[in-house]
Amino acid sequence: MKIATWNIERPTKTTSRIKQIIDSLQKVDPDILILTESNEAVLLGEAYNYFHTDILLELFYKEGERRTSIYSMYPLIKQE
Repeated sequence: MKIATWNIERPTKTTSRIKQIIDSLQKVDPDILILTESNEAVLLGEAYNYFHTDILLELFYKEGERRTSIYSMYPLIKQE
């Protein structure tokens, strides 16, 4: 099992870095991935299930930013 973590440092939905980030992650091909300072625009395809932290409403954050995103090739179950 391959587990990876990466602080992607708050990319925006329109930045060209999103494509570079996704390309790098696809090369690593982790089973479980934890991204910090993430953005919901990081889409890794249908192979991954994912959870994001709640949408950040403070003025400090830009649209789509999330504190943490977890991606998994295994099923994820959210417990309330």
